[in-house]
Amino acid sequence: MQRTGRCAERRLLAGIDSLITVNHSLAQYFRQFYGYTRPVHVVMNCPSEALHDGEKRDLRQEFGWRPEDVSAIYQGVLDPGRGLGVMLEAIAQLPSKFKLVIFGDGPPRVVRLGRRS
Repeated sequence: MQRTGRCAERRLLAGIDSLITVNHSLAQYFRQFYGYTRPVHVVMNCPSEALHDGEKRDLRQEFGWRPEDVSAIYQGVLDPGRGLGVMLEAIAQLPSKFKLVIFGDGPPRVVRLGRRS
């Protein structure tokens, strides 16, 4: 599947004048992996209201976390292939000071993790 995708990407990139992608790391990927030298434009893959809603939340206070707790935030669609399952499995293996906050929407799923010590 990856080989097919890379072949398609290479073929498609050869026929375009410029590229629009959803983040800077993908822009860098196309430049480095394919040697793409034409213009690359980044349009962030998030709704504008998420950037400008003005709402601020103190997650430490909201969840009663300690100052030494470490948080990671996942924000996005809750779909397969987004790496959320891997993130959940990884966070379950870490000490309890590591927290994961998930903001998103998608199809309902049941996730079962091992117990944390």
